[in-house]
Amino acid sequence: MRPLRAPRLCGLAIACLLPVSGCGGDGAADATFGDSVAEGPGQEETADVPAGTPRLLIGTGGVGRWEDLPQDGVALLARGCQGSQHVWLSLRAWNLDTSPAIVEAHLRFDREQCRVASPPEGCQPSTPLRIRTRFEQPEGVDYTQITGIAVVVPDPAPVEGQWCVLWARVTENEGARRSAEDARRVRVEWGTEVCGSSADGGMDAE
Repeated sequence: MRPLRAPRLCGLAIACLLPVSGCGGDGAADATFGDSVAEGPGQEETADVPAGTPRLLIGTGGVGRWEDLPQDGVALLARGCQGSQHVWLSLRAWNLDTSPAIVEAHLRFDREQCRVASPPEGCQPSTPLRIRTRFEQPEGVDYTQITGIAVVVPDPAPVEGQWCVLWARVTENEGARRSAEDARRVRVEWGTEVCGSSADGGMDAE
């Protein structure tokens, strides 16, 4: 599918809701709040899902550029235009009204004490994100999509090289307010992107 074209941006606005601090990661396999990481409700393995069930798929990639993000994949830290750094989050939603919708997301360490409903301080190295935004409807597909959401990581040192979980939930803005969520276990590494451009072929590369 041809990438969506969008204005050059450094990422969507982030709302800081909680204090942030860091801790190490131990690379264990299970990584959601008390459960194993889902295999991605937007994947092909959805034959048993009833028709009309809300689904969400996490990807990555900057503004206008979708990139698949598999389980146990790599999430790259990008340097932003304002001096901080972030991990790119892109989303695809099925059977949800996303015009607009509420998006929540965060990055948390994949370690035992962080796999609970209310993880202790230090489990979440990213700035919590909660925004209301509109998804786009790509031509010829049955999902809506948004790309280039910046999940800000104020201090990259504790997270570099660590196994983490990138989590997101989308909730309808009104009406039935249905929701769907997804999570990806990822290893966080530094990328080459700086303020929307990349030495190895980023979003602004010719």
